[in-house]
Amino acid sequence: MIPSVIINSFFIERTTENIQKFFVSALISLAAMAPKKILTNPVTIALAAGIVIFFLGIPVPDFVKGILSALTGLNTPLAMIISGVYLAQADLLAMVKSRNNYAVSLVRLVLIPVLTIVLMRVVPASDPAMKAAIMIAAAAPVGSNVAVFAQLYQKDYRKAVEHVCMSTLLCLVTLSLVLMLVQNFG
Repeated sequence: MIPSVIINSFFIERTTENIQKFFVSALISLAAMAPKKILTNPVTIALAAGIVIFFLGIPVPDFVKGILSALTGLNTPLAMIISGVYLAQADLLAMVKSRNNYAVSLVRLVLIPVLTIVLMRVVPASDPAMKAAIMIAAAAPVGSNVAVFAQLYQKDYRKAVEHVCMSTLLCLVTLSLVLMLVQNFG
């Protein structure tokens, strides 16, 4: 049985990862803008306000926390809706037949976790919950943001959706194996 602290650590790590992806995408978008547009961009203003509030220890009202919490809760459902919209446009038979989709899934679901295990042997982590959280994140499927970025930058987003969907389906098996490894050898 995996302790709830491991599951909680995983969700905290995934939330942190999503926040990092958001800011990286925002920075990429901002890099293409003029300095005046950067300074008046809502993302820049929100980031600056958040930093000021954090470092000055300004209390945030409960209703604002509630709104932000609700928006945070929309993160995964919106990603699934977007993936579903993209997937509806994909050729499912071609997706299942594509060797490329299996190769991408193999790298994401097998090679990366194996390399993570090797790395954890070289640089040992003493906290079992931290090890488990790292392994779960390493064994997670391709993120749906890949398809969003592909469409945003006029790339083949249908192929990206295929990678997301195929790796998500296959992770039902591989993630279970990784969890067993963590449980038995963690």
